[in-house]
Amino acid sequence: MIAPREYAAAAIAKAHVEAEPGIKAIYRVESLRHEHDEREPIKLLEVNENTVERGIEPISFAPQLDGGIPFPLVIIDVTPREFRLLRQRKLSLPRGWRLGQKILL
Repeated sequence: MIAPREYAAAAIAKAHVEAEPGIKAIYRVESLRHEHDEREPIKLLEVNENTVERGIEPISFAPQLDGGIPFPLVIIDVTPREFRLLRQRKLSLPRGWRLGQKILL
């Protein structure tokens, strides 16, 4: 059975890919300490060839209760180049966060 957080993350990722054709991959971002806390936001890193390079800039969203997403959300939109730099450790996620599993594409 898929946990509600994972289901919500997958649903959000699917909706974002359908709305933005420039997204080439979506990864979960995990908190090293609080990931299983229900108050911890779902964090997604989107590799988007149509975004502007600006480094790692998390954008927070409140829960969307009317949309069926009862969790806060953080989106980090990066270019493919920025993603490569992140993998090479030349860019970094906020302290205490790490790149998790690829969930889409």
